[in-house]
Amino acid sequence: MDNMLDYNTLNKAFSTLGALLEEANAAQVNIVVCGGSSLIATGLVNRSTKDADIVAMLDSGGNIVEAQPLITGHERVAESI
Repeated sequence: MDNMLDYNTLNKAFSTLGALLEEANAAQVNIVVCGGSSLIATGLVNRSTKDADIVAMLDSGGNIVEAQPLITGHERVAESI
């Protein structure tokens, strides 16, 4: 099984995560991603990666906050993808 994330699978994973969070009535969250997945998502590189590194989140005021721990329920939903 190919577990690599290219542009299409990365977008599908984030879209699925968003839909699952909405379905679970979880609070909206904005994530800050770095590494290969951020380069792929922005179209700066055309390759694949094994994971998406979430390094921080943005609060409702646009301020960077720690990603650990994830908001209750978000981690459970993310792991179900």
